[in-house]
Amino acid sequence: MIYHMTEFIDTILVGIEYWVIISFFLGLIGIILLAYNPSKNHIDRIKNYNLKIKVAGIILIIQLVISAFLVFRLSAFVVDNAGREVKEFLSQENLTIRIGNNKLDAYDSDKVILELRRMCHLPAHHSHPTDNEIKIQIVSGGKIMILKLYKDSKIPEEYWIFWDNYRTTMKSEVGRIRTTIFKSIEN
Repeated sequence: MIYHMTEFIDTILVGIEYWVIISFFLGLIGIILLAYNPSKNHIDRIKNYNLKIKVAGIILIIQLVISAFLVFRLSAFVVDNAGREVKEFLSQENLTIRIGNNKLDAYDSDKVILELRRMCHLPAHHSHPTDNEIKIQIVSGGKIMILKLYKDSKIPEEYWIFWDNYRTTMKSEVGRIRTTIFKSIEN
């Protein structure tokens, strides 16, 4: 049930992200309206008009903040649930692992699975994933999961894990691991 919700939210995030672009420009208009100060002629008429302008400006800025917060929280929801899905898939028995075009034997598959099960959200340290991709195909029964690992730009034994099942998790990692098990694959 939660997976259907994750898929639904990931789908509507596309529309919400476009809304945030419009919302940004509306927020800019709100800032301009708050900064607007008409001349002081006709003081009674201007006071009422000026108040309406200020309220409209505040509303436009508030909608921007709410829209941005909504995208941030919904994206985090999708990423967190995707990470749980990956861990759940990895907890199954009899998984077959393929890295690139190479099918791993049972011993190496178990080592890779053990490392991937340690996936978690590590604290940020002002780095980014590199372009070196390690594509891992995991098969269980008739189901296939493809994870993409990218080495961290600063910590050589850290890998960012992406899962292309959801649009959000194609650009946001579902977790990271620290391991040396992939060293031989990289070279």
